[in-house]
Amino acid sequence: MNFVRLDRNGLALLLVIAVILPLLQAKNACADRSYRMVYSFTPTTGTDNRLWVPVPVKWDGQGTVDAEIVEISPATGARSNEQSGNKPVSWPDSELDNNLSVTFDVELAPVTLPVDPNATWGSYATGTQEYQFNTSATSWVQCDDQTIIDQASSIVGSETNPYNKANDIYTWVKNNISYQDGVRQDALNVLSERKGDCAAFSILFVALCRAEGIPARNISGFLAHDQYFNVATQFREGTWNCLQAPRGFSTHVWAEFMLPGGQWVQVDPTHSFFGAIPYERVILSKGNEVLLGWMTRPWFHLPVANSQVHDSSVSLSITYLGTSGIEHPAPTALPTAANTLLLLSN
Repeated sequence: MNFVRLDRNGLALLLVIAVILPLLQAKNACADRSYRMVYSFTPTTGTDNRLWVPVPVKWDGQGTVDAEIVEISPATGARSNEQSGNKPVSWPDSELDNNLSVTFDVELAPVTLPVDPNATWGSYATGTQEYQFNTSATSWVQCDDQTIIDQASSIVGSETNPYNKANDIYTWVKNNISYQDGVRQDALNVLSERKGDCAAFSILFVALCRAEGIPARNISGFLAHDQYFNVATQFREGTWNCLQAPRGFSTHVWAEFMLPGGQWVQVDPTHSFFGAIPYERVILSKGNEVLLGWMTRPWFHLPVANSQVHDSSVSLSITYLGTSGIEHPAPTALPTAANTLLLLSN
């Protein structure tokens, strides 16, 4: 076999192409991106109670890296601390004839798997409020129902590792539930019908995890869309309506589960992501019992008043602010200088 012998300049150029260029590309692809978003809406005629709207907060830095409220309009809107950790904005009924808006800045990045999947896990601190709150049964998450308990047990079998158990449950849900709108999304009904929308997928995942003693909860927020209405990796600048074309975003519900030690791992059984999600998402709320005044919601990504969701007038104006320069692990392995030299020498 014949080889081409490279001089020092040729070798240096090859090293730049093989090593440095991929590193620069990876840095650009994995840098956090910041946006200013204006979430605006006009309440439906007849609304006569306080209106609540979800806004992003900084959780654990996964997906939504940072968030800051810039303006609430009218200024009579106020933020409150909610039992699941959310901080929604609400306005009194005297303001509900006006156009309402919240302007916020968000820093977004792909969700990365925050743990070693091969780690050995200890026991949960079952006496903590966080554990008990996120393993409790609700009217939508019937994890204490024998049908849910039996199904969860049949899925995980003899597995004891909570990470593996959650992965088994995720795999079963995404493989056995078909996507269909218009199906009631409580866990028992989804299990019975074997179909539902994104909220149904996530609620069933949460219920099955909780039945196995694994804390889990919904995540609600925005997904980016491209000009063809497909889910996109990044948000586009423009002003988009929630329900009308052309649409640059959509609402979505996915989930996360907690491991011993308190680390949360995101999953999206609707879109087949476990632990790592490569698309930008704005997290607006977390939890399956989001308390809004006197009412609770199993998910929360649109304005709510009088127990009714107000979505027809919701719009989102998006302005791209640039990258932060924060680097994240590259999605694939990159060649190293040592490996490149080894290839050249063989």
